Amino acid sequence: GNDPGPGDGFIIGSTFYDFLAKKDIGGGIEGADIGLTITPPGASTSGTWAIDDPNPIGADFLIVLKAANSPGYGVWSFEGGDAASTSGRWNVAWGKDLSHFAIYAGQPVPEPGILALLSIGIVGIAVARRFKA
Repeated sequence: GNDPGPGDGFIIGSTFYDFLAKKDIGGGIEGADIGLTITPPGASTSGTWAIDDPNPIGADFLIVLKAANSPGYGVWSFEGGDAASTSGRWNVAWGKDLSHFAIYAGQPVPEPGILALLSIGIVGIAVARRFKA
């Protein structure tokens, strides 16, 4: 949507892509300060993007462009070696001016077995503390 925030994201395969930062064209930047710059700063159908620090992004990330309500969105996935990218060109192929430029950072989704083990461990610690008290 137009107003993503922390915790907003989606799962692709075994990766959760969490909202990191967004630039509203003609407005401000929301989210983490990763030195995101979009040119030109005003309405356009193409331009460049750059970030100062790729470290907060992690191993994989997505760039989401929004331009108009229909067709609306375009998504580019950066994985593996591509995730070292800190700049590039963007283009809205459907002839509308860019409205929002957002970056989502990828994080592996924990497997259910790991969550079960973690839960058992937390319960075990709680029980042990109760008997000590």
